[in-house]
Amino acid sequence: MPERPLIGLVEDNDLDFHAYRRTFGPVSELRRWESGEALIASLLSEDGLLEQLDLLILDLNLPGIDGVHLAHTVRIAPGGADLPIVVLTGSQAEPDILRALEADVTEYEVKPNTAAELRALVQRTLAVIAPRESRPA
Repeated sequence: MPERPLIGLVEDNDLDFHAYRRTFGPVSELRRWESGEALIASLLSEDGLLEQLDLLILDLNLPGIDGVHLAHTVRIAPGGADLPIVVLTGSQAEPDILRALEADVTEYEVKPNTAAELRALVQRTLAVIAPRESRPA
């Protein structure tokens, strides 16, 4: 894992974003997009964006393009096939979980309720980066 991995976060809720920033910030660099459309615009305007990211965290329920459709889009974009994608959502509904897994997300996590749960989530989330780091150049 890189010393300070670059994590992309697609999250429309400011309160959730600030909680993630406080927790992920000390151990990673965090880049935020507030919608799926904003991430797609960056993908179209920034060559190699997905190759720069070590991990992408998607909210499931976003305005406009939802997290599942966004995961599909990322998977077919250059550099997106092996990018670890974590869906971080409030939904525990089985149909949502199945849709996300069918979109080939790496992990599906329910948003934590406490600071301790969030810290544990950060550790689990950062652990998915390691396989990408060991890929052949």
